[in-house]
Amino acid sequence: MIKKQKFILTIRFFTYGKFGLIFIYQKIVLLGMTLFFIILFKTPIEQKLGVFSHMENIYV
Repeated sequence: MIKKQKFILTIRFFTYGKFGLIFIYQKIVLLGMTLFFIILFKTPIEQKLGVFSHMENIYV
């Protein structure tokens, strides 16, 4: 599975060159940042509110 993924990435690198690699890198960074902010802000708010967490879900 990991070897197949690496193989696909090498094909993408040779096909798109530097621009393709930058594009893949940006997608990974965006995904990582999104997950990081969701974990950072979502979890503590729900823990603090507790009972009021359902109200937060309505507003979001």
